[in-house]
Amino acid sequence: MEQENEDFEILTDYILSIKFMQRFDFVEFIDFDSIEDWAIQLINLGCENEALYTLATFYKPINPDEIMLYLKRTFLELNLKEKYNDEAEICYARYHFNKVVKGEDVETNSFYASIFCDGDGRKTHPDEELDFGVLSEIWLDMKYDADYWYRGVNISNIEQKVMEKAKWWLTNNPRN
Repeated sequence: MEQENEDFEILTDYILSIKFMQRFDFVEFIDFDSIEDWAIQLINLGCENEALYTLATFYKPINPDEIMLYLKRTFLELNLKEKYNDEAEICYARYHFNKVVKGEDVETNSFYASIFCDGDGRKTHPDEELDFGVLSEIWLDMKYDADYWYRGVNISNIEQKVMEKAKWWLTNNPRN
């Protein structure tokens, strides 16, 4: 149950960061479909308002232009404060690293998280040379050449290495 609560808090922080993340030119990297899941979880927790009910009725894939008005109204009605700047970037990375640790599309989620976690002044893994951006590039190279390896990382262990680094990042960059 404790992990479920932590996952919900991470998801909530991610949802509260969406508006800030839309300002960048990578809307395709935002998981808008998670908004419906989040709304349903809030309803199951006893939250009630019209905008929240509307959020829970969207069909996936969710069109960001259609859902944002209801999301903003839900934030206002539930008195939730949106996340901006560094805080939003951390929430974005944490959401994707949480998925990596669970083994959910490790390559893609690691790439998404790397957009905002490498070289940002936060606690980084002792093996800085193998940051998430580098690991993403190595993984891509390995797709074209299965014999390619770099500093002990190869096609048979790269997913595990990424998962270990993501777990380290989550442990050393906790939620406030």
